[in-house]
Amino acid sequence: MTPMSLEIAPEVEQAVMMRAKQEGVSTNELLARYFGKVAESEVTDTKTLQLIATIRQWQIEDSLANDDELNRRDRERIELETNLNISRQQAGMRVLFTE
Repeated sequence: MTPMSLEIAPEVEQAVMMRAKQEGVSTNELLARYFGKVAESEVTDTKTLQLIATIRQWQIEDSLANDDELNRRDRERIELETNLNISRQQAGMRVLFTE
């Protein structure tokens, strides 16, 4: 990634930093969320557009998830990883997920 320097008003910089902190992301990630959409508008491939739409839907669902839902998802992920490791071990393959 090429470093970039922008001259913006201090209050704008503060607002961006505060918003990033509220959303729990870096300022780079926050800006990419908004300005990365410009490149998406140039995408014409149907599969890529469907993938982008799916990822956007997941982002919306994640933003609305409460702690119980997040904990449930985490338990499901751990169960999946454990079962995949067991299957791979039984097949004589290396495990993929370690703690």
